[in-house]
Amino acid sequence: GLSPLKVRFKPILPSGVTATSYAWDFNNDGVTDSTASEPQWTFYGLGKYTVSLKAVVGDQTLTRSKANMISVLQMTSVEKDIWKEME
Repeated sequence: GLSPLKVRFKPILPSGVTATSYAWDFNNDGVTDSTASEPQWTFYGLGKYTVSLKAVVGDQTLTRSKANMISVLQMTSVEKDIWKEME
């Protein structure tokens, strides 16, 4: 999508499984960006982003990571002109 790109995330867990905590990392820096179960995040910088989730289920931590899950693009000058005309 185009920058700024707002994305809502939803964890996909096995049927009947409920997590007690969540730790989302939206920019692959190892720092938790959100602990919400279904967070929203806005990506501003151009490029591809790896998204990771750690979900605690009982006494286990499930970890999932998706490389290049989000691609943020820049508008071309033609697209910018079209948006200006629509304002």
